Amino acid sequence: MGRQAMKRRMMIIAGLWAGIYLISAQELSDAAKVQFFDQKVLGILKENCFKCHGAEKRLKGHFRVTSRKGLLEGGDIGPAINLNEPEKSLFLEMISYKDSDHEMPPKDKLPQDQIDILTQWVKMGAHFNPEHEIAGEAEQVLPNTQVNDRTRAYWAYQSIKRPAIPKVTDRAWSANAIDAFVHDRLTRANLSPNGPADKRQLLRRAYYDLIGLPPTPKEVQAFVSDQSPNAFEKVVDNLLARPQYGEKWGRHWLDLVRFAETNGYERDSRKDLIWKYRDYIIRAFNEDKPYDRFIKEQLAGDELPDKTGDSITATGFYRLGIWDDEPADRPLARYDYLDDILRTASETFLGMTVGCARCHDHKIDPIPQKDYYTFLSFFSDISPHGKGATNHVPITDPKSKAQMEQQRAEQQKIVSQIREQLLPFEEALLDGFAKTNPTILDRAEDKDQKKLTNPYALPDASRGKGQIWEYTTKKPGDNWFEIAYDDRDWSKDWSGFGAKGTPGSIVRTEWKTSDIWLRKDFRLVEIPGKLTLRIHHDEDAEVYLNGKQIRKFTGHVGRYVDVDITEASLDVLQTGRNTIAIHCKQTSGGQYIDAG
Repeated sequence: MGRQAMKRRMMIIAGLWAGIYLISAQELSDAAKVQFFDQKVLGILKENCFKCHGAEKRLKGHFRVTSRKGLLEGGDIGPAINLNEPEKSLFLEMISYKDSDHEMPPKDKLPQDQIDILTQWVKMGAHFNPEHEIAGEAEQVLPNTQVNDRTRAYWAYQSIKRPAIPKVTDRAWSANAIDAFVHDRLTRANLSPNGPADKRQLLRRAYYDLIGLPPTPKEVQAFVSDQSPNAFEKVVDNLLARPQYGEKWGRHWLDLVRFAETNGYERDSRKDLIWKYRDYIIRAFNEDKPYDRFIKEQLAGDELPDKTGDSITATGFYRLGIWDDEPADRPLARYDYLDDILRTASETFLGMTVGCARCHDHKIDPIPQKDYYTFLSFFSDISPHGKGATNHVPITDPKSKAQMEQQRAEQQKIVSQIREQLLPFEEALLDGFAKTNPTILDRAEDKDQKKLTNPYALPDASRGKGQIWEYTTKKPGDNWFEIAYDDRDWSKDWSGFGAKGTPGSIVRTEWKTSDIWLRKDFRLVEIPGKLTLRIHHDEDAEVYLNGKQIRKFTGHVGRYVDVDITEASLDVLQTGRNTIAIHCKQTSGGQYIDAG
């Protein structure tokens, strides 16, 4: 190539670059922008966007792409075009396929050259040719999922108004307003009412409706013989005053709030003291507690200025659902737990399925997802399920508590007497079996001997070399004593934790801080008839078994002591894996903790 040809080519390239610079540097005319829309953009939008966003009656996401006004106004998640910073426009983010939340059109990503065209169009201001715009109907139907004039007008959200009582021609059906409505509806349907029930039928209906039990023959005869005009009224008053009324109608409320005495899932452990909530509901019905007070006590009974033992018991509402004590995903389990409370509260107290808005706006009712999480925040600070006795609040006066302790002691005495009475029968039964199978006695003796020589499910440090325990001296999470707690990061060492020289101690692992937390798993093949805790503590100690606080010790002892924990452990002890957890706190002097 000659020197002159090369020079000409360089001049042409320089001219082209200058032309491109002039075009990009100068603002295009409105006519040029419209022409760009017609030639480059319209076809892409028609093929990929119009069907769902403006060409037909229904607008997905309430977003119209068929007009510039529709783009600027946007849909459910805001304006699609950002005129101040075009490159940050939601429209461009949605076609970018940068993640699973930004994929438009949904079937497949646009070719890169089309994305480039749409990007250039947005940067130019997203001009439309008015001749090709589809503006849509002037008055669009208001969406169901927003609070607006349309949804406010729905019958379920209207204030209750007393309707006019229908006029009936039959005087016998006009004595009661309800009868008048029933007779009016029958008349309009060209139906005749049945004759009145006889006194026996009427009495049975009243009994089953109010207390769920049939009347006795004596009660039937008394009502049939009573010819006074207020005979039925006296029966109703009597039934409403009976304790069975609260038991019958309280059951319906307990169904609504998903009452259960166990937690569900594979272990299905007991809900400690939840029967108190059941009895509270029965009392509320029998005392005709005002409904507004009834609701307040269950949702915030411990926060009321005039709180009582009853109002605190009512907050057992928050403990009625299922609870996963060993979740694979703890954050998910927590929000599933809160979701259960929210759903129950909204469906029971509001009659609305707010829980449907957990993952998206409600599909039918005017409940946006934002309202779901606003509502959820009211329940997010309740104390977590499973904190054992640390969640228990004393509501019993000293006198009642003393009476209860006396009754428990009497009950335990009776149980022990019954066990002693059963022992001869068990031995006789075993002897009877042995006549046909003598090896039964041999196995029974072996079993008893094994129990006698090694009766310790978990030996303490004073017996042999002790056991390996998990421990930490740093304050752990609130659920550190739960059977499912993850203690893999804790240290491990031999039992007998403390400072050498502490009276009565057998120190195998030194402990010098003010606090120590211990955990140990042990297994049982059967539930023992008696369970004894052997402990040496210096100073205060809290002992938990499978998440329940079974004993609390204060001060210090100079030796190992045996404590009967049979009754305290019966509701949580299980065959297979069990977990004992101990927190010991030391303030001065020697320090030591060991148990088995």
